[in-house]
Amino acid sequence: MIVAYSRPIAMKIHKRILELRPEWTEKVKVVMTSGNKDPEEWADIIGGKAYKKELAKKFKDENDTMKIAIVVDMWLTGFDVPSLATMYVYKPMKDHNLMQAIARVNRVFPEKAGGLIVDYVGIAAALKDAMKRYTKRDQSNYGNNDIKDRAYSEVKDASYRAHRISAHTPSPCVCLTPLCCRTLYHLYKRTHSDRRNLPVSQ
Repeated sequence: MIVAYSRPIAMKIHKRILELRPEWTEKVKVVMTSGNKDPEEWADIIGGKAYKKELAKKFKDENDTMKIAIVVDMWLTGFDVPSLATMYVYKPMKDHNLMQAIARVNRVFPEKAGGLIVDYVGIAAALKDAMKRYTKRDQSNYGNNDIKDRAYSEVKDASYRAHRISAHTPSPCVCLTPLCCRTLYHLYKRTHSDRRNLPVSQ
């Protein structure tokens, strides 16, 4: 799931992805509200109420071809997809809205170790603040709140696995974001000797 800052940005992300991967027309969809002043070309992409319901059904089906949802506000609360494991955040959020959003990738699913939040706007501080509002019981259930400690181990593991994949496949990296496998690998190489330098919030 990709969380865009605004509706126009969501459409730009969708357009850019299809420019890079034109064969992904059924794999990536935009889920957001429509407006009377929207450009005409948006209508077929956004669709109506019935179309959004169909997309929700497809996204919840792990065997469906739809794998990437670009959202702005919709699906960030009260929409459960247990198999959803990664969220790319390009939108500032805080407090209840932030906790609800990141909970989308925190559902239990077979062979899913946990959810991954890729933060491009610096929500780490807002997340720490939101966590302070939790009760002691909730904080105990959540576990270690030190984002640096947890992020370091996750980036180290992800970078190692991603580099092995990219190094042993003849095709170029197909990541959609600047934080691609090679970036992760070089990030790990640069920071593994000094954990204080790990940029955990962006």
